[in-house]
Amino acid sequence: METAKEANAIIRDAFALLTDKKDIERFAPIKEIFNNAAGMINGNEYCEAILKGWMVSQANNIVFLLWRRGIMTPEIEEAYRKLPSTEEAVKDYDAFEEGMKKEAEGLEEQRKEFAAKQHDIDIFKAVLNGMPKEKAEAEYNKFKEQIAQMRG
Repeated sequence: METAKEANAIIRDAFALLTDKKDIERFAPIKEIFNNAAGMINGNEYCEAILKGWMVSQANNIVFLLWRRGIMTPEIEEAYRKLPSTEEAVKDYDAFEEGMKKEAEGLEEQRKEFAAKQHDIDIFKAVLNGMPKEKAEAEYNKFKEQIAQMRG
């Protein structure tokens, strides 16, 4: 959270230097966004990692704008240079994303295993309801195809 707070301080100080209306409109929401997001973290390291990366990225954007407009101050530049790069700032986020992806893949594998076990039971139930086995298989495959199309 410390890095996000440092980035927020840089953004706050840089924002005070902006004079162009479009620049001000572009960066004005960040203060409220940061405050709202920071208030929602509640110890969630994943959310904290997202906020850290986002705030460093926003600090990069506003500092570059100051430089481009020729209004960079030595104090802001010094504070900015202490921040990690955006690539470094998002490493924790990337690790969480990879973990979530692996968890989702594991759950999908479990779902497939369950569906495979359920297949024979579904066909059996259809036969008990009077449907010929071949027709039950065809209907089951048609249903699977519809689900696959819905999932993309």
